Amino acid sequence: MNEIASTFNAKIAKTSFELLQQKDPDALKDVVYPNTYSSVMLKMPQGIAICPMRYRLRPFNSDQEVPSKYNLYNARIEGIEQKKTWAPLLGKKHVAVPIKKFHEWVPTDKGKKVVQFYMPDQELFWAAGIYDIWKSPETEEQIVSFALVTQAPNEYIENIGHDRCPVILSNDEVNSWLNIHEVPKALSFLTKPREYNLTHEWEDPLFTIAQQAKNAKMEQ
Repeated sequence: MNEIASTFNAKIAKTSFELLQQKDPDALKDVVYPNTYSSVMLKMPQGIAICPMRYRLRPFNSDQEVPSKYNLYNARIEGIEQKKTWAPLLGKKHVAVPIKKFHEWVPTDKGKKVVQFYMPDQELFWAAGIYDIWKSPETEEQIVSFALVTQAPNEYIENIGHDRCPVILSNDEVNSWLNIHEVPKALSFLTKPREYNLTHEWEDPLFTIAQQAKNAKMEQ
């Protein structure tokens, strides 16, 4: 995070990380699943900041958590400006999410397997996201959460066998995404063609260990 903060002249929201650590020491994961937390970057009145956010959006006006059968962790770019969950956030509440790899389940002749996509020529890249802030009317507890914006895959991902892809940003595009405040500009920015160099590997060990730990926790 210190390297990211230096590169983008961003402030680390240390208090937010400390409060999350006190509330749930295991909330921040090396492998991020829906309902766990990730470090993200966003534009605040004081400037660019890095803070923790939950990966699965809880809308500001929800009386309770939206059932898990609804996908609130990936905002499909198709119709994003019309969906009642995403439309209030587009052009207003943008985040950039640092990623080393992203994983997908793809069908193979031996059943579904996990494939990890990454960039061989850079350790870290970015994905576009949108966020919301939910506040309890009784306790004033806050949940700050985000969803990744996804689109149709590029040719490489499609050939591997998956049908979606995060909107991947270059380092030069991060500040632009965080500073967009108009829906038409946000849409044109998200949908413009991009070229990037991806490769893949199957069932990354770190992911497999994290998946096993998640499954064990669910069985307890």
